[in-house]
Amino acid sequence: MSHDIKIERMILTLVVFLASVSFLAYEVTWNRILGLYLGTTVHASTIVISAFMGGLGIGAYFWGKRTTLSKHPVKILTFIILALSAINIVTYHLLMLIPDMYGILSSGTEISVFTEIIVYAYSLLSILGSAFFIGGIMPAASRIYIELGNEVSDSLGNTYAADTLGSAVGGMLTGFVLLGMTGMSGTVYLFSILNIFIAVFFFRY
Repeated sequence: MSHDIKIERMILTLVVFLASVSFLAYEVTWNRILGLYLGTTVHASTIVISAFMGGLGIGAYFWGKRTTLSKHPVKILTFIILALSAINIVTYHLLMLIPDMYGILSSGTEISVFTEIIVYAYSLLSILGSAFFIGGIMPAASRIYIELGNEVSDSLGNTYAADTLGSAVGGMLTGFVLLGMTGMSGTVYLFSILNIFIAVFFFRY
């Protein structure tokens, strides 16, 4: 294996790891926002987890197809990471509208079942877009690993390892440090900026 290919694999692993740090940061932040606005952490967690699992599945299928057919998987992965930066800022502002929705849909102090259903569906769909792009990271990165000479099993293993470890770090960092220091908006914007830097660094090198 040439020295250049080793460096390229290391860069790809680092990029997947750093991008994955932001994934759980966003998920923990969405859970925090919904926990505050929905009034119950069980419903908030259920919505966030359901949206992430559904979005990851749809995104993996969609981007997996695109990556397989494309001759430029590096451009696809770069686009996905850049899109994450924008979509998560949008998601944050969409979720911040939930109190206004309660005010518009509810009459007096009573919150009807219909209002709850509308707000819950709105919350789930708002988060789904974020998870859709996150779902594209593994198929795109695995395709690039294969082009760098890895076996399929090694490519999936490297991508999954970097993705999982990065997510663990991002979740711990956000839950125990960043939400207390920078707040919800600061955390979202911080990781959105990080995603831009990751995408530029990856595309450049």
